[in-house]
Amino acid sequence: MICSPNHPDIATTFNNIAMMLQDLQKHKQAINYLLECTRCYENLLGLDNIQVAGLYHAIALAYSQIDQYKEALNYEKKNYNILHTKVGENDLRVIESNFCLKTFTAKAVQAQIETKKTQLNITSQLNPGRLQELKKEKGNIGKGPSVPSATTTPSANVPMGSRPLSEVINFINEKGTTSKSFLQRNQAAAASPSSVFDRVFADENAKKKNKLKKKK
Repeated sequence: MICSPNHPDIATTFNNIAMMLQDLQKHKQAINYLLECTRCYENLLGLDNIQVAGLYHAIALAYSQIDQYKEALNYEKKNYNILHTKVGENDLRVIESNFCLKTFTAKAVQAQIETKKTQLNITSQLNPGRLQELKKEKGNIGKGPSVPSATTTPSANVPMGSRPLSEVINFINEKGTTSKSFLQRNQAAAASPSSVFDRVFADENAKKKNKLKKKK
């Protein structure tokens, strides 16, 4: 190797290749060589050099050719800051850079709006049923399987021997409570004196009516 990677001739070669690729409308490949050229000049001249600022501007224009306006903005801002500091805001290069910043900003905003519109169109074209399913799936993310309540009565279709022990115990307790309530009601009715007296009195009246009918 005759010269080091940061030699000015290497940087010039990279720049010439980038210019030829841009003439061929191969902007992505041109950007790669412009970046290599810029790295060389940054090491040789420093980050605040006017020649480096010119390379930043060239990279910004190359990115704008492939509609990557956010990247174009980033490099154009570097160019503007260096030029504004070195030559002042009245310099033609600063005025041009300021114009590019406004243009790239407007293009970046417009591209973002178009992206959102495309997303909305795709969403509107989805089958409504499928869209509802996707919303439900999104809402169920992180949720575990549903667990039946401990107080739920087991289904009659499931054999008792196949049910969980907790369900069987709850089932027995519920049945026991129902039977107990029924027994308590009967015991209360039987223990009530008025109820027993009314029953006996009604039986006696029925017997007397039957005897009177037979005599007639």
